[in-house]
Amino acid sequence: MNYKVLTVIIVFFFSSCDKISNKSASLYDLVPENSELVISIKNLSKFKSSINNNNYLNTIVNSNLKVKNLISQLDKINDDSELLIGLYNYNNTTHYNIIGREIHNDSLGNSKFSFENIDIITSNSNYKPKVNKDLFVQKFKKINQTNTNFSISMDSLKTKDFFKR
Repeated sequence: MNYKVLTVIIVFFFSSCDKISNKSASLYDLVPENSELVISIKNLSKFKSSINNNNYLNTIVNSNLKVKNLISQLDKINDDSELLIGLYNYNNTTHYNIIGREIHNDSLGNSKFSFENIDIITSNSNYKPKVNKDLFVQKFKKINQTNTNFSISMDSLKTKDFFKR
């Protein structure tokens, strides 16, 4: 009789436990859900060089104050580790998040958050880091090439509105 009671208690004990996941968050998990444009940068110095040496990209940077501020923040980062940038709309204003592991920069004009071992520099003072499982970001994660200096992906439903701003 005591064994039956003990067996029932053990079964209830193991069935009531929550599954503990040791999976840590990836950079892609922290891209904001409403991102309209995601840029994956494998080599920051080559990305900066591409912008400086391309008249079209230079024109885009200089035509938008928020993008100009983003490039200014990237200029302050001192390492070439992988970065993700999410551009998104919040309260009718375009904001950006720079996401990377242990970002080292000269100075911060914007807010900086840490989530596990991932740093986030954001232009949005109301931003709260959270794990994102959005389909757009997960698709980009799958198609992002490892042999490129940077990749850009845009949400097709929001592309037109993004370029109007």
